[in-house]
Amino acid sequence: MEFYDDKATAHPNGKFEVDDATCQDRKKHDLTFEPNFKVLTKKLD
Repeated sequence: MEFYDDKATAHPNGKFEVDDATCQDRKKHDLTFEPNFKVLTKKLD
């Protein structure tokens, strides 16, 4: 998990990113979270 404090307009407080996370469907996804860990995106890898 990596934190990006880039202050982008879409994510002014930064965001966390997880690459290649294995989810319940047993497939790998890239995940993006807000600093309070609310899911922003879930993309099939």
